[in-house]
Amino acid sequence: MELNLFVIFSYLVTFGCGWLNVEVLMNFAPYCATHQTGHLTRIAVSLIQGDIFLFLGLLIAVGLFLAGSVVAGFVNPKGDMNFTARFGVMYVIFSAGLMAFAVFLPGSFFLIMYCSFFSGYLNGFLTQFKIRVSHMSGIVSDAGIELGRLLKVASRKDRNKRTSMRALGLSFSMKMMSLGVFVAGALVGTVFNFAMPMLADFALLAAFNAAVAVFYIKISRAMREYMGKRNEAVR
Repeated sequence: MELNLFVIFSYLVTFGCGWLNVEVLMNFAPYCATHQTGHLTRIAVSLIQGDIFLFLGLLIAVGLFLAGSVVAGFVNPKGDMNFTARFGVMYVIFSAGLMAFAVFLPGSFFLIMYCSFFSGYLNGFLTQFKIRVSHMSGIVSDAGIELGRLLKVASRKDRNKRTSMRALGLSFSMKMMSLGVFVAGALVGTVFNFAMPMLADFALLAAFNAAVAVFYIKISRAMREYMGKRNEAVR
């Protein structure tokens, strides 16, 4: 039950990343929030084209995404399976920061940069649990690898292959679910972007992330207790 709650949490973060990315892309193109591969590609192009302002802006965006991941590693230094409540507390604070930037610096370069930092923080924490919430290229690669393994196992004449197929099939399904959830977040963000002013849109996005952060704080203790019991059982 506890692990299922954490999976739900990861999907909520993925949904929020899809929403955040489309907001930045639609309001501040060619910038985006979550996909640094695109930023790195544009860094090379803008340098060759002589667009120094865009080059520096993209460079800063990548650096701030990295900074967000650094903060995630600082907050959770023990890494995998350490469900620290500090992440949730910082998540609430950074969600409030998103709202503050949208209110006081709407349409500014600083809001774009903060979104990169915010995405880096979220992705940096979940990556420690081997979960991707922003880099869908990695999800597609992971899903493809697991599908290939699934097909290979299915082709074998092995009486025990059902167990392996079940595990690979579940993992593949979860990866595809992540892709769908990210797209769903992007769809919601697109609809809201057309339907309301940018400030209201970012306010909803910040409130959504704050709610997800509170949800994590509520389940983090149960997750820690679950892992403690699990470790004791293994010993």
